[in-house]
Parts: sequence; C-alpha cells; structure tokens
Amino acid sequence: EAGGRPAVAELQLARLALAAKDAALAVRCGANAIEAMEVESYPEAARLGSALVGLLEDTQTPFPPRLLASAARALRNSGDGEAAERLLSSGSAVLDAGLETLDPMDAGHLLMEQADRARTKGELARAETLFQQLAVYAERADKPINVAVARGRIADILQARGQLGDVRSKALTQGEIADILQARGQLEEALRIRTEEQLPVYERLGDVRSKAVTQGKIADILQARGQLEEALRILTEEVLAAFERLGDVRSKALTQGQIADILQARGQLDEALRIRTEEELPVYERLGDVREKAVTQGKIADILQARGQARGGAAHPDRRCARGFRTPRRRALEGGDAGEDRRHSAGARAARGGAAHPDRRG
Repeated sequence: EAGGRPAVAELQLARLALAAKDAALAVRCGANAIEAMEVESYPEAARLGSALVGLLEDTQTPFPPRLLASAARALRNSGDGEAAERLLSSGSAVLDAGLETLDPMDAGHLLMEQADRARTKGELARAETLFQQLAVYAERADKPINVAVARGRIADILQARGQLGDVRSKALTQGEIADILQARGQLEEALRIRTEEQLPVYERLGDVRSKAVTQGKIADILQARGQLEEALRILTEEVLAAFERLGDVRSKALTQGQIADILQARGQLDEALRIRTEEELPVYERLGDVREKAVTQGKIADILQARGQARGGAAHPDRRCARGFRTPRRRALEGGDAGEDRRHSAGARAARGGAAHPDRRG
C-alpha cells in the first residue's frame, strides 16, 4: 500500500486524474502511483510519470518534489537519462524557490535523486553538497536511517576522491545504521552490516579497538538471536583478548559483564557470580564508576537470589549488594572450604525442613 491506499487504487486515481485533467488529484496520488508502477515496469512507470508532469505543466501547477523525484527515477531506470536530467533541472528550480517551506521528506526525495545523478555523472563536489543538504532535511524529518544513508554516500564520495581516511567515517556510519536496525529488531540486516561491511574496514585499517567494539556488538546480536555459544566465543577469544592487549581496563570489565550475562542465561551461575565479584566489580570500584558499580551489584544480587542466597527479598537494583557472600577464592583466603560451606548450608536447610536450591542438588 502507498499513502494509506492500495497501490492499485493509487494507479487508478492517477489515470483518472490524467483523463479528467485534474491537477490537484495528480498532485495527491502521482508519486505513489509512479512508485507502484515501478514494481511492474520501469518503462510504464516512466510513461506515467511523464504524463503526470505534462499535466502539471499544462495547468501551471507547481511541481511536488516527490513526484518529480519519482518520475525522474523511473525515466532513469528505463534508460532515458536525458529526460530524467530535464526533470531534475526543473526540480532544482523548485528547491531553490522554496526549500525552507517544503516538507522535509518531500524535499529529501528530490535531493536524493539529484545527488545520485550528480555522483553518477562524476560531479562529486555537487553531489557531496546535495547529500549534506539531504542529511539536514532527514534530521528535520526525524528519519535517522536517511541521515545515515546520506552520510554514507558522502563517505563514498570522499573515498572515491582518494581520501581513504574517510573509509573510517563510512564504517562509523554503517555502524549507526546497524544500531538503528538492531533497535528496531531487524537483527539479520544489522548482523550483515556489522560482519560484511563494518568489520572488514577496521581489519584493513588495523584498528584493533574499533574492531573489538564491533565484535562486541556482533556478539550482542547473536545473543539476542539465542546463539549463545558463538556470542560467548567471540567475547572470550576476540573481544576480551583485544582489550587486554590494549590495556583498556574499563572496556575489559564491560566485556566481562557481557560474558557473565551469557553465563547467567545458560544457568552457569557460579562462574557468572565469580566474574561479577572478582573481575568486574573491583574495576569499577577502583575507577570510581558509581553507575557501573551499582548496576553490577544489582546483577550480583540477581544471581544470589536465583541461587536462593538472597536475604530479605529483592531490594532496589541500585541498593542491592552481595553482603555476606564469599566467592570460592575468598573463602579459600579466609581458610574456609567451599565444598564444606555448601554441605553445611544444605544441611542446615534440611534440618529446618527446607530443600536445597535446584542448582545445588545432587
């Protein structure tokens, strides 16, 4: 559907507008009708677009930017580049006459078509300017994907000029697109962008940190898809090792937190708890990172509660802590035996008539 109506209805309305020479109706349904026809035939879409533009010319009706863009694209795709160029020239006059008063999305359609055409013709400076304008209008229209696409095109132009340093800019833009797609639940496409387009750039540039960050986000997507084994492998063998080599203590701790999340999801509570208390939490304490410390303490309390060791119910995440808990390493330092502690604890519960937590049975 287009414009809230089925595509076939848009086509019927456009044909009716042409038959009745109704310019107002052509303005309302023209762009959608052309786009609907493009699905079936570019030549037919080009003929429809030319007819609609002709009607607007005959009736001296101002050209809607999106209709011009759709008609020009159909002409270009059908092989009539000269006719497309003429329409885009008309579009330049439309934009120059009232760019500030036009709907940002309508203006964006025309700017995209003009910029792509300029890039195809090798007019890279003009194309870059148009893509920059497009990014501005996409931001006004609150279309983050369109913003990212425009910036990606700019990065392509800079790369074509031999400014290879801007390959990194393109990779960053692709990362922004992947972030948006992931937030929308489009995990397959987000994963493809990360693995096929963004990651290879950092590998070629030898950018260890950016590569590690990207691999961490790939692991996030895999975890969301339930591929815990592969996510865990990437985090432990690739990401964690990279941050260790870089000496990036905080990023290493955050990665260990991701690993603990996966272990907890797999039911490996003891190891998840050990990582939280012995590896992750001390880093945030040393760095004075109050927020991450509180978050980690909350997750420690979650694990303790899952193991049946929480006392007095669940507290607010920012206030929960692991008082009274001793990891196996800490018990060893204090002279206690981990196995003996567990047996005594289970025995005490049995004496009170309570059952041991499922994680400890057997």
